[in-house]
Amino acid sequence: MKVYVADTVLGLFIIDGGGGVLDWERFEDVEEAAESMVGVDRGLLSRPLGRLLPRLRSYELIVTDNPGVMNILQREGLKVELVKSSDVIRGFRGSLAEYALKEGLIGSIEDLDELERKILYEMAKIRVRGVSARRDLYAAQMIRALDDIDKSINVFSGRIREWYGLHFPELDKMVDSHELYAKLVLKMGRRSGWSVEALNSIGITGGEAERLLGAAANSMGGDISDEDLEVLRSFCRATLELYDLRGEIALSLERAMMESTPNLASVIGPTIAARLISLAGGIDNLAKMPASTIQVLGAEKALFRALRTGSRPPKHGVIFQYAPLHQSPRWQRGKIARALAAKIAIAARLDAYNGEFRGGELREDLERRIAEIRSRYKSPPRKVKRRGGRGKGKTT
Repeated sequence: MKVYVADTVLGLFIIDGGGGVLDWERFEDVEEAAESMVGVDRGLLSRPLGRLLPRLRSYELIVTDNPGVMNILQREGLKVELVKSSDVIRGFRGSLAEYALKEGLIGSIEDLDELERKILYEMAKIRVRGVSARRDLYAAQMIRALDDIDKSINVFSGRIREWYGLHFPELDKMVDSHELYAKLVLKMGRRSGWSVEALNSIGITGGEAERLLGAAANSMGGDISDEDLEVLRSFCRATLELYDLRGEIALSLERAMMESTPNLASVIGPTIAARLISLAGGIDNLAKMPASTIQVLGAEKALFRALRTGSRPPKHGVIFQYAPLHQSPRWQRGKIARALAAKIAIAARLDAYNGEFRGGELREDLERRIAEIRSRYKSPPRKVKRRGGRGKGKTT
């Protein structure tokens, strides 16, 4: 026997070709109705549909206009036909209020309207919660937090160098690392307190330690009071805590990327992958982009400037941070960027649509392509001189 399944705000109905109700499963409350509808849209077997499933098995063919219901029932081994515009189902939904009033399911038509409003509101809440819980969006926030921390560290480190430079100006050119500089100020204090033992304790030994001690002993800097030094040390301590925080967030970011987007993280690394997701607004948006857009993602200003002025468009955006790309000669970068963007597009689609893990395979293909480009285009292309030109010919 051929039957129809109509999903409504009251529940799931099994109806015959004439629109008569053969069986049905009512939603227990607004929450169950909303969870069922959202779950079915996502291809998940809801509790109401699960309760109705044993009774559906007795029918030869089931017709529905809901692709989610079709997919679920087909997975359960039932024969299902999808009719996107079924007159039977549409007619039943149109007369649902009359049926519900007749059966005493509602007190008035206004009750049905109010129920539908509550269910739609609850469905919106569930969908927002689902989006907010996505790890890729959390990863996008983490990479933005890392950028903010890096900016703060650079500003703070510059201030520390200028501040301590009044007391020990020679140290600025002797120590490149901002983190090590802050550690030295915090550990050593004023110049007179510098010692081999203290330097060894933070990993500076041998000739480097002797060089720093010599500079401290012969420095042209002024004195610093205990009070000023203590404030500066507190500032250094806060800056070093930012370094620790950055490390924690970076580690958490790597875990989040390997869990939520393993293919993308394997191809280009978790940090650049997170930057791409942040720029795109989520892995779903990134997966919808063509490789040509991914290639220049993050270089929008340069692209629009090129379109406006007619200058050369950018060959790459944020993917330039990929080491094999920025370490390659200039004439190879465009080809490598195109190959990289193509693999990123595939990886993003695999991650967005729950595909299998192929990150290792994609990375190996990319590495082979890069090796081929480097082998084939070892030398820069010869510049072709244009003969003549507009306005340069002889006039008679």
